Amino acid sequence: MNAPTSKSNYVTCPICNRHSVAESVEMFNGLFTCPYCHSHIVISWSGHYVRDPLAIQQLDIGQMLRQQSRPLARLRRDLTRQYLPIVAVIGSAIFFGGAIAALSRYDFRLGIFDGVLEWVQEKELFDNQKSQ
Repeated sequence: MNAPTSKSNYVTCPICNRHSVAESVEMFNGLFTCPYCHSHIVISWSGHYVRDPLAIQQLDIGQMLRQQSRPLARLRRDLTRQYLPIVAVIGSAIFFGGAIAALSRYDFRLGIFDGVLEWVQEKELFDNQKSQ
């Protein structure tokens, strides 16, 4: 991976591809911070680069943004990646438990259509008595 320095005083950021003027102090130390995307890059004299692994400021910014986000959005973001199977199993167990509890109150000895059949039979008897 190369960051084109081309022996000039500006550097093209390999992350956002924007040009910025690099001071000689920044290039001497090798640490370059892009003023546009704020990424920390270590650039060698040959133009090779790596991202700075010790960018603690990025971790602080991530924690600050996490604290400012809404609690439900944070829970959804955190739970969907790691605990989705566990949440699915617990949710389905609660759903099926509620369904079983609701259906246990229903009397299955009478069929579903027994009431309809009784109503039809009563209507036929009433019609037969009326016609006689």
